[in-house]
Amino acid sequence: MIVVSSRAFREQQRSYLDKVDSGAEVLIQRGKDKAYKVTLVTEADVVRSSPGLLENAVMCLYNDYKHDDELTIFTQLDCEDFYEAR
Repeated sequence: MIVVSSRAFREQQRSYLDKVDSGAEVLIQRGKDKAYKVTLVTEADVVRSSPGLLENAVMCLYNDYKHDDELTIFTQLDCEDFYEAR
């Protein structure tokens, strides 16, 4: 793992991202008590999304709001169930 300051990361961002592309993990330190880990995103990390999902969900929520229906969504599964029921 490569540890770097936020300033050094900003100044040499391309170089560090090239290292991440090669499989390295980069830890960016920001001050004394904050740090961020940069890793390569793979297909396994990407959340499934279908075209129009967000737009359809927003329209459904808007229509419920217009008709004074009450709706509470707590989790992603609740949202998917809500969307599939429409």
